[in-house]
Amino acid sequence: MGGGLRIYVLRPGRRATIDDLVDTLADAPVDQLATVDEQQAFWEAWLKKPDKV
Repeated sequence: MGGGLRIYVLRPGRRATIDDLVDTLADAPVDQLATVDEQQAFWEAWLKKPDKV
């Protein structure tokens, strides 16, 4: 699945698409970074939301 070089940016209530792929180690604004625990919590909440796309 890309060898870890690209990741999906997930959005609540939406399925990830090819347009949501970003480079894993690309620069990002500090306010958009999350801890592993925050990412896990978001992932779990994202899985519970119905798809809207």
